[in-house]
Amino acid sequence: MGAPLRDYGPRLTLNAGPDPSAQARRLGFADHPWGPPTWYGLRVAPSPGDRWDGEIRVKPYHRMSTLPAGVQLPAGMPSDLGVDLAARDGDRTEVYFRRTVLAPWLPFAETALALVGATAPDFPLSPRAVVGAHCLSLSWTGRELTAVTVYAQDRCLPDDRTIAAAWVRGLADADRRTYEAALGGVRSLGRPGAKSFHGLLSWSAAADGSSSRAVSLRVHDPLTEGPLTGEPAPHAT
Repeated sequence: MGAPLRDYGPRLTLNAGPDPSAQARRLGFADHPWGPPTWYGLRVAPSPGDRWDGEIRVKPYHRMSTLPAGVQLPAGMPSDLGVDLAARDGDRTEVYFRRTVLAPWLPFAETALALVGATAPDFPLSPRAVVGAHCLSLSWTGRELTAVTVYAQDRCLPDDRTIAAAWVRGLADADRRTYEAALGGVRSLGRPGAKSFHGLLSWSAAADGSSSRAVSLRVHDPLTEGPLTGEPAPHAT
């Protein structure tokens, strides 16, 4: 879930299950040029009156190790990145990268967000330097780079209580209430496991000057304490 709330509807991402090909046929992605999707993102569109009960869309995500054909990276990209995921949704293409070196968060975030003329977020937490826990996605509409998002996974973040206290700072009342309700909901669905309820934090900047931030919350199986659902690594917007 993210803020500002008007930019985000309910979102849930699920893996393709034990038979990705059969799942692709059921969901209408059997002919996808990248093969059977690895994950599916469910997105609810807004309806009149600022209610989030509109049409449900299914967005496919693919695990990839190389750039999709036709994708051109912008000049000034952060270094030491490996391709992790890609998604195609209409005329929008997204590619997700994972950082492969042990290095500080802030220079990485500054370099990435500068690709669309934005600055690093002013946030009271600084993610730790952990290999593979700093991630980046680029979004193109057609051939135009339209948005950049940086992600900090749970492995480089502090405990849930510390994250929650920092995340609500500066949020509008509606955004804060929605976040606190969602966090309370995932806590109630299963006993705390070894992993945090916060799967990752992300900050997005668009070429039009707008910005947002989002948190991915993890639901734990009360029997196995393993995550049942959650955003694919590194994240999907």
